[in-house]
Amino acid sequence: MLRENDIKETAQTLETIAYQVAELLRIKEELEKRMAALLEHGDEGQRTYIQDKWKITVKTGYNYTLDKEKYEMLSRHLSSSIDPINRVTKYEINKKILRESYQYASDKEREILAEIITKKPAKLNVSITAGV
Repeated sequence: MLRENDIKETAQTLETIAYQVAELLRIKEELEKRMAALLEHGDEGQRTYIQDKWKITVKTGYNYTLDKEKYEMLSRHLSSSIDPINRVTKYEINKKILRESYQYASDKEREILAEIITKKPAKLNVSITAGV
């Protein structure tokens, strides 16, 4: 009976902590977004800001994924200088070429890139340390 009560109490405590952790993570994400906005940090890149006694490092970016089937069908319509995929050993997106491609590609090439590559924001990362 004592063991069952201990299990019940431990389970309840773990459930409470899991809820609190989830709530704190939600609050943390909101505060990180607010911090990035207050610092007017852009969509992509890493920068360290010094504010009073705080050293604040903000890292933003995007995660890209490739639709390999569409790439196989449509890649022949991309000029080699615009094609951001490295096919040496595996399909790998060259982000530098991809960013440049959006500037120099034709409208048709941009449409093809939009079909074969998905872009979504990476997890925002803000770290704050004291000691300036």
